[in-house]
Amino acid sequence: MRKVEYLRLPNGHEPAREWLMELDLVMRQKVRAYIDRVAAGGGKKNIRALGDSIFEIKVKFGSGYRVYFAEEGKMILLLLLGGDKSTQQRDIEKAKTYWREHVSK
Repeated sequence: MRKVEYLRLPNGHEPAREWLMELDLVMRQKVRAYIDRVAAGGGKKNIRALGDSIFEIKVKFGSGYRVYFAEEGKMILLLLLGGDKSTQQRDIEKAKTYWREHVSK
C-alpha cells in the first residue's frame, strides 16, 4: 500500500487537503475511500493519466468530483488538488503547475 501525502506549497497551503475539508462529511468519506482504494493498488478503472506525470481519480458521486495526484517513487501517492467537473480543465492545469514546481525544488 502506498502512503498518501498532501502537496504542501511554499506558503503552507495544502490545496488537496483544503478542498477535501470543504466537502461535507459524507462526501469527504466517499472521496477518501476512492483515494485509499487507489493507494492500495485498486480503482484502476477510475484513474486516467493526464500527461506530465499527473493522474486523475474520477469519483462517481456528487457533482463529478476529481482528485489529481502524482506518484513520488513507488510508495507515495501525492495529492495535488481536488475539484469537480465544472472546473476540471483549470484544475488539471493547476495540478500540472503544482507538480512542475514541486519537482523543480
